[in-house]
Amino acid sequence: MVDHFVPPPGAPPMPAGAPRPHAPPLLVATAPAALSGMRWELDGRSLVIGRAGDIALPVRDVSGRHAAVERCTDGVWISDLDSTNGVLLNGAPLTPGARTRLGHGDTLALGSVRLTYLDPGAGPGAGGPVRESDSRSQTTRYLSAATQLDARFAALVVDRIVDQPFRALSPAYGVDLAAVTRWAVAMLRRRAARDAVLLVVLLWSVAALLIGLHGQDLTSLAEAGDARGILEQVAGRWPVLCTALVAALLACATDRWVTDYFVLERRMTRGRFKAADAPEPHTRRVRRRLAAVAARPHGNLMVFATYYPFAGSGLLVDEWSFAIDIQQGATGGDGVRKKPKPFEAADLHTALIQALRELGVPDLRVDERLFVSGYDVRGDARLLPDRLAPPVTSIGPEVIRSRPTGPGAPSRAYVCVEVPAWGGQLVVTLFVRAVRTHGSLFLESIAFTLPPLLGRYQAVDTLRLRSGAGALADAVVTASARALPDLLSSPVATARHVRRRYRAYRRRRGQERYIRHDHLFDYGALPSIREEAAGEDRVRYFLELDEVMVVKVVQERVLKSVADFLAAHDVDLAEFASHQTTINNSTVNHNNDNRIRFGNISGSGNRVGHEVRGGAGGALPSRQPPG
Repeated sequence: MVDHFVPPPGAPPMPAGAPRPHAPPLLVATAPAALSGMRWELDGRSLVIGRAGDIALPVRDVSGRHAAVERCTDGVWISDLDSTNGVLLNGAPLTPGARTRLGHGDTLALGSVRLTYLDPGAGPGAGGPVRESDSRSQTTRYLSAATQLDARFAALVVDRIVDQPFRALSPAYGVDLAAVTRWAVAMLRRRAARDAVLLVVLLWSVAALLIGLHGQDLTSLAEAGDARGILEQVAGRWPVLCTALVAALLACATDRWVTDYFVLERRMTRGRFKAADAPEPHTRRVRRRLAAVAARPHGNLMVFATYYPFAGSGLLVDEWSFAIDIQQGATGGDGVRKKPKPFEAADLHTALIQALRELGVPDLRVDERLFVSGYDVRGDARLLPDRLAPPVTSIGPEVIRSRPTGPGAPSRAYVCVEVPAWGGQLVVTLFVRAVRTHGSLFLESIAFTLPPLLGRYQAVDTLRLRSGAGALADAVVTASARALPDLLSSPVATARHVRRRYRAYRRRRGQERYIRHDHLFDYGALPSIREEAAGEDRVRYFLELDEVMVVKVVQERVLKSVADFLAAHDVDLAEFASHQTTINNSTVNHNNDNRIRFGNISGSGNRVGHEVRGGAGGALPSRQPPG
């Protein structure tokens, strides 16, 4: 409990300086009277709110497990655990399963219970809830639908996410990857069931034909080379053939009807899609992996594979770096130079995070993240507690600060700014790092953008809407042309499903043996599904303007915050001001040939003054363990 902080029932804005900045956020009960005044501190754990929860609310209209609240590096998030009476945030109902970030002063209604969220460390721009579904809904919908329209894409998602149990996950900027993966698993399970039914029908029909045919007559006809006689014998079993074709037609039509109408039309068209509606997988192994996928968007540990740490961020659109002398003090009013006050790079990171969170940009996320190679996590149990499990996704700030991040160190700490927009179709990320070396301060900034998805991943918006009967009729017509080919190819299709699962099993077992024998295993994340599905065109003019605006606004705030920090520590700003002017005067132009121009410096592709990369995902080949 926090006895020095007594919030009033109406939760007015907090006075400056009280309470202490390090005080944890709180949930305060304001109704009913029996609970009024009770307070719960929110630590880093995920806490369940309900009659039988960690935050116990013994009220009849509150479910046993009503909601979950979790304190992450970018704030406190709440989700409705599919409760009976739901959760209201400032009067608006939450979507079950969708996470929403709480803002200082928010009110929660769980049945007759009223709770107020209070954040003692909230700044002027900290208010206002951020709903993940708002900033990621469109891209999540498109990719979920793509798994239903393209079985190969669904297999890629499952192979990249589910069947890599020891690897970290790449950042899922602008997309609910857990929902996409659930839909991909459901699609493959449904397709495997269809192909298995077709295989059974095919085997039954072949067996029925062989049993019904007179073996001796068929042998005699074959020896005589009487092809017409053989065909007449087979044609005499037309009831078997018709039954097989009808069964194949029903299997194909049912699969098509379920996919087109019940999944795509009723659950994935505009206005109907909810990420929380994604079906739950049946196996414990998949559910355990998807729990890690769901936690990835809020993690602050980035474990990358091979060469490039910013995989998943998209196209590089801006970067700059410079070093300045911080040993020369600022000139005081008396004309005498002051002695610079001591500081660490971590202090500057903290100041940057606080300043950037006050920008007020919608859906903004700012935190400090640690980037480590997949080969280097093994030596730190805080990053990899279990060698036969993937690295953790979230670590405490004390872990980040305790890791060496200077020259020669295998890890780097960056202040990360993430801004999803246009329903996740545009995601701008910036990474800023400060390093103090003796009497110099090195500053680095890298900006990336994830453009909209390729057109083929947005095909769900081109589907013709029909009634259930109309969709069934279309499914029957389409299946009538595919029933016989799908029936005959069912052995190959079923073998493909079995081979895919067997190869995934062999790979898991091979990686496990590789790790157990103390081989150097790369725990780094594989390329991002969202990044691979992105195009290079911005598609919309205003979307491109928003991209440039976000980069420039964040960049301006970064430079201003650094200047304020240095001034507060009595460092002379003359050298810094020169760099600041040069960077602020640069411009960003995106041309049709994918050339990017920064002021008077131009570069081809995605990188300025360097060799062309295909974006943040461009990486050197990886050494892979056996299997």
